[in-house]
Amino acid sequence: MQLTLIRDYPPEATKGRLLCDGKEIVKTFERPRFHGVEKFRRDNPSTKLNESCCIPEGTYQVKWTYSNRFKKETFEIMNISGGWQGVRIHCANWVEELQGCIAPAITIQDMNPKNDPKISSNKKWMASQSKDAMAKLLKFLGETKEFTLVITSEETLCKV
Repeated sequence: MQLTLIRDYPPEATKGRLLCDGKEIVKTFERPRFHGVEKFRRDNPSTKLNESCCIPEGTYQVKWTYSNRFKKETFEIMNISGGWQGVRIHCANWVEELQGCIAPAITIQDMNPKNDPKISSNKKWMASQSKDAMAKLLKFLGETKEFTLVITSEETLCKV
């Protein structure tokens, strides 16, 4: 089975639509793309720097594997260029909960429409109902525990 993730790259967070045969299954939410930077990277565990971005556009195999971090099975995106490992599709509501991973969502909301300086810029966009979206994705996939994921965008600025 092949799923396609079509992304949009606003500076706050990467938003997308996960499709199968042109039909939307769920929306997605990821770290922002590094604008003007060619290298894709994840947070360095030896620092407290928040360096992660979304993974590069491309075609990936996705497998249902055990996550030591989450202590359960989730979808893992395999063979990402640059040596990234452990990138998963999992539930999350805020961009800082992700380290290169993809969160499914029912809707993506602007939680700071008036640009209130009291609200962190990282908490401007929220992926809502992520658990419901994951349940919807799992129901759609049924018994399928492996699939091909094609990540692209209208502008293909992230392609490697």
